[in-house]
Amino acid sequence: VWFQNRRSKERRLKHLCNWIRENERKNYALRVAGSLAVCTADSPPTAAAK
Repeated sequence: VWFQNRRSKERRLKHLCNWIRENERKNYALRVAGSLAVCTADSPPTAAAK
């Protein structure tokens, strides 16, 4: 029985780690996109934009 509990725990932890990693990636992409939008809004227009 102990090995079944251990296997279940390992499966739970693996699932949790994958979930955390996926959400960190999504949050990082949102933060980068948000900071780029702020930077482009604050910067003056360039010659290439004309």
